[in-house]
Parts: sequence; C-alpha cells; structure tokens
Amino acid sequence: MKIFWSVLVAGILIASCKKEPQQVNCSRLSQGIRQDDATQVAASVEAVLVGLPDRQYTAANLALLAERLSTRCSIEVRVRCFDCIKTLPSMSELHVTTRGSAPVSKVLDISYTDENKMEFRAMHD
Repeated sequence: MKIFWSVLVAGILIASCKKEPQQVNCSRLSQGIRQDDATQVAASVEAVLVGLPDRQYTAANLALLAERLSTRCSIEVRVRCFDCIKTLPSMSELHVTTRGSAPVSKVLDISYTDENKMEFRAMHD
C-alpha cells in the first residue's frame, strides 16, 4: 500500500511541475535590436515564449507576448498584424522600439512550428 501512495504522490508531483520561465535578458534584447542582431533578439523572445501559459499561435498569445516584452524590458511593442504574412508557414508581426535618446525600431516576425507553437523567425526594418 505504501508503494501505491508513493507512486501516486510522485506522479502528481511530476504532472504538476511547470517549466520555470527563463530570465529575460532585457539589455541583450535592446542591444540586439540596436545592432540588428537577430540571434540576441531571438534568445530574448524565446525566454518570454517559454514563460507563456500557452505557446499556441493565436492572436491572444501574440498580444500577451507583446505585453510581456513591453512591460519586462521597457521597450515599446505593438502587434502590427496577426497571421497577415501569407508565407508558408504564415507569420505575424510585432513592431518594437527601444527607448532612450536614440530609439531604434524594428519588426519581429513571429511564426509557428509544426505543433502550432509560436516561434521567432526574423527581424527587419
């Protein structure tokens, strides 16, 4: 009987564990935007995506991604469009602007995986 309860408790604990969100490196994000370094920006966006309750490619989750990037990193982020770039796979766009004496603006392309999970694709002017 003890084995049953031990297995049950262990199963519940494992099932209820959530992946801890990665810490967002906001200076890396701003630097990546300013230096047009998509690798740095991708790492920061991925850290926010991992912390979302649901990574599904939806308009609501894109808005949540924009809100979290904006509030956590003190950059201006707005959704330009959801699922509006008709490529294969289709993409959405976020407009980001750094703050400070010399603001820099870029567009982030967000798309989805085969499992319909949001992912960073590219950054451009």
